Amino acid sequence: MDSSQVKKVLQLYRPGTTDALDPQMAEALQAVQLDPELAHWFDEHCGVYIAIRGKLKQVEVPPDLKRKILLENVGRRRIIPFTLPAVWLLAAAAAIALLAAASWVFFKPGKNDSFAAYRQREVLQVQRGYAMTMTSTNLNEIREFLRASHSVADYALPKGLENLTGEGCAALRWHGKPVAMVCLNAGMKKDLFLFVASRSDFSNPPRPGKPQFDRVHKLTTASWITGDKVYILAGAGDPSELQQYLD
Repeated sequence: MDSSQVKKVLQLYRPGTTDALDPQMAEALQAVQLDPELAHWFDEHCGVYIAIRGKLKQVEVPPDLKRKILLENVGRRRIIPFTLPAVWLLAAAAAIALLAAASWVFFKPGKNDSFAAYRQREVLQVQRGYAMTMTSTNLNEIREFLRASHSVADYALPKGLENLTGEGCAALRWHGKPVAMVCLNAGMKKDLFLFVASRSDFSNPPRPGKPQFDRVHKLTTASWITGDKVYILAGAGDPSELQQYLD
């Protein structure tokens, strides 16, 4: 599968869904890992999809829309009319405007440095398969290795994570900026993945306060800010399972 074929397949990819289970999609995702240019294009694709999906979710549905549709179709044959109800036209116009605005923002020259795109890429990457830069069960050794690799090493672990043993780590990059990935052993053959980056590297990092929970394909993520660092913890299960490590 060459570069153009990979892009053609992944144009239909929807972040946060089960699309990666499709054999052809899985092959294309594997190709992305081996090609930095494709990886950059895929980051942009995911960012645009997430932005457009978020904007469309903000479109308010009129509370009486269902009633109007039912009343206007009482006793009618199921024929789609050429002219749509005005409320539908307004909703369609709003959706088109939002799509155009989102497309302009994400397709204009420049990089997508949104936190959502970063989280999507990194958490999907560990689900597709990854190679740790070093392996160790000792969290201090992991921190020292990251420091020696000029990655993010001055992170603060919640007490629930401090009690776990390590699996290893990787010194990653996001748009040229360092990202530390620490793999932790949660027991019962379950791994937790902690990503740490500088808060200033993102245009819209999570708000300070309680962790924000999201789903990225098969993993649940918790995102939060401590000091000048932004954290993502990813693992299997529901938010309550991750919360126990953050208390």
